[in-house]
Amino acid sequence: MSADEIWLRRPADSAPEDPGKRDLGRKPLINLEKLQAWLSREEFDVEYDFWAASDGCWNDLQTLQWRFARVVQVIKSLHSSDYHRSMWCLTDGGWFACYAYRICFDEGRNERRQGAVRFYLKFSLDDSGDLVLVLVSAHTG
Repeated sequence: MSADEIWLRRPADSAPEDPGKRDLGRKPLINLEKLQAWLSREEFDVEYDFWAASDGCWNDLQTLQWRFARVVQVIKSLHSSDYHRSMWCLTDGGWFACYAYRICFDEGRNERRQGAVRFYLKFSLDDSGDLVLVLVSAHTG
């Protein structure tokens, strides 16, 4: 699957000159169902096609005691109604157009569940070479 099949709209290729102007609006940048389909395919390799893009993200994963496979499971459990907003985010690899989602997810049952802890995920796609899921942030909130 190519990134072009997943993007609904691509932001301008340049990151904001003013870091205070990171907002990309309240409309999704990606087709969530197509992203989830890509994550479910056999060729998706959670160890190769996934990148935790900053020290802060690694800290988030350690705090939550999550492995990449858990993040993928949570993303596969998202509904379009979980979408929060889109924004530019600075990572160890430069600026990425990111999408933020919120979901109540029961870690014990490994499924979305109303009343469970609410998690906030911010991620993007890197399609400069192979398609890679870029995780920017994962925390409760």
